[in-house]
Amino acid sequence: MKSILPFICFIMAVVSCSTKDEAFTDFTKNTNDSTRVYTTVKGTTLSITNSVWFTTTTNSNSFGQVNLALSGTTNADKVTVMTYGDGIPGEKVIKLDVLKAFAKDTTVISFTHFSGTIPATEFETSTIIKVYKGLDTLKITLHSGKLRY
Repeated sequence: MKSILPFICFIMAVVSCSTKDEAFTDFTKNTNDSTRVYTTVKGTTLSITNSVWFTTTTNSNSFGQVNLALSGTTNADKVTVMTYGDGIPGEKVIKLDVLKAFAKDTTVISFTHFSGTIPATEFETSTIIKVYKGLDTLKITLHSGKLRY
């Protein structure tokens, strides 16, 4: 029994370690290229093949934006993304092609006015993707990961 305990501890240590790099580049971009599929019990489906979160600032550095580029497919009638612009929530429709695929270059999720200097701290945000098929609605929360202006 005594010889098994160190072996089990070693296996647990190896399994719990991760060598994967962080999923963002220089704190301004967070990319998720693995396909994620979401489905309701009624069969409404959304497949997200790519999502890229990134930040931008104006030339005067007085405003910053959190942006999301999104692509995928669905079997639904309509897909929207929640935006927060000036703090007021809104739903922006993502255009679907005839195959019900979408590739939204950039959606501004939110913008912030900087009073003087650009914040130097990391932050995370999220948005809600809503998928409508008839009376069925699928809600998905997407998280940005770590971002920085």
